[in-house]
Amino acid sequence: MTHVSTELKGTRGYLDPDYFYTHKLTTKSDVYAFGVVLLEVLCGRPPVDVKLEEEQISLVLWAQHCIKKGKHERIVDPFLFEQMSSQCLKLFVEVANHCLHKSSKARPTMAEVVGRLESVLALHRKGKTEGIVTKIVKGMNQWWSWEGKYNNSKSESEKGNSSKSESEAKDNSSKSESPKSESEENDNCPKSESKREFRCFSLAEIQAATKYFSKDLLIAHGGSKVYKGFIDRGTHAVAIKITDNAVSKMHSQICHGHVNSLIGFCIFNNCKWIHVYDYMANRSLQDHIYGKGKHSLVWKKRLEICIDAARGLQYLHAGGLLKAGVLIKPSKILLDEKWVAKIQINFSPEVVPTKLDTTQFDYFTNGKTRGNSKASGINRLIYFDPKLFLYGVLTQNSVLYSFGIVLFEVVCANEQMLGRLTSHFGNDNIQWSAIDEVIDPYLIRQIAPKCLRAFLNIAYSCMHRDETKRPSMDNLLESLLCAFQLQEDWEKQVQMGGDELPGIDQSLQLLFN
Repeated sequence: MTHVSTELKGTRGYLDPDYFYTHKLTTKSDVYAFGVVLLEVLCGRPPVDVKLEEEQISLVLWAQHCIKKGKHERIVDPFLFEQMSSQCLKLFVEVANHCLHKSSKARPTMAEVVGRLESVLALHRKGKTEGIVTKIVKGMNQWWSWEGKYNNSKSESEKGNSSKSESEAKDNSSKSESPKSESEENDNCPKSESKREFRCFSLAEIQAATKYFSKDLLIAHGGSKVYKGFIDRGTHAVAIKITDNAVSKMHSQICHGHVNSLIGFCIFNNCKWIHVYDYMANRSLQDHIYGKGKHSLVWKKRLEICIDAARGLQYLHAGGLLKAGVLIKPSKILLDEKWVAKIQINFSPEVVPTKLDTTQFDYFTNGKTRGNSKASGINRLIYFDPKLFLYGVLTQNSVLYSFGIVLFEVVCANEQMLGRLTSHFGNDNIQWSAIDEVIDPYLIRQIAPKCLRAFLNIAYSCMHRDETKRPSMDNLLESLLCAFQLQEDWEKQVQMGGDELPGIDQSLQLLFN
């Protein structure tokens, strides 16, 4: 008796990207995998090779980039280069590339693939005869014609046209006062490009600051232990982090009101490092949307925190300080005594899984969990760009995906929703049956409907399946400021005693139905 398992396990490099968005496997998924195999045959390398430079790690992405530039010869195995004509190479590449189309509908059937490959083989054997070339080109033209029809059939909603009210708010946001930025008002950082100097603490100073690493001062014990301490004769509260990561040159380049800058360091036992930062009195955003402080943040303050974080990201990106693989999470958005948000940046990229087990794959693609989700490392998977599991790479743009997840967490404050959010990734017709499944009940009637709509659109744009269509850091900040202006306009209208405004549930119906 033969047993057939229906449990799906993803193999990086071969998995159909469309599965992440439709959660359905079709015969066209096999066509995609076969397209990857065709590239392997042509290029003589595996689909994912982490030993190569970043732009070449993913065979599919690298090959498609070269094909788009018309540089087919760059991807060919040198051993094969002299064995094929340029025309045969071009047609073979076109077959593979069409198999790899992002939309399963635009891919050929396997029967069509076989027919095209037979034609390519005939061309290789017999030479460039006019009849064969005409037949092949005609077949390719049919594909191109279908691809054009598919692209032209996209709805106008995908083009990101803004509503009139949002456009007006965007204009108003440039004229009115935006949320106060500590980096703009109280930026004590030097204006020059010179690097900051760190304070080198002795171990005795660190021990005195933490009362010899007292358990009473331990404030975090996840990947690294973090203690609260006091330096300068007890006048300056600091966070003291014990880590394996050395202080890098990049730390000295950071000086911004919305990035938690390093104060100093200490080398501990010749292998451990101690990093010293300003103490963030109001802990992290995660504490206030999931922990004991849940429901303590009103909507407007949450929006201001997101804007502060976007300012920090904008600064890091402009300075070239965002490495590929760096992620943003609620636990990395810290809040000082004035509730100003500061990003805690780690310059070492996240440790990423080399493969997904069944539990992790189910969660990442459709929000389903089996057994102990924490044991499977599910909680942190949610912040990884799907590009990692499709192509084996993360880019600087992947930080936007993780920030999009954070934006959803801010408005939902519900860990159970995270899997469902990624399961709807790329779906333009999202529907939720009840309002309490979408938004933190504490926020109901606090959010301007137009502000909510703009905010959710920003979150989805950060998570766009095509990373080239994700917003720039400048556009991200501008859009959040626009949403803030929509909120302020709504609140002013309420204060003026205007007509009854639509409820937030009605806004959701307009947005998702």
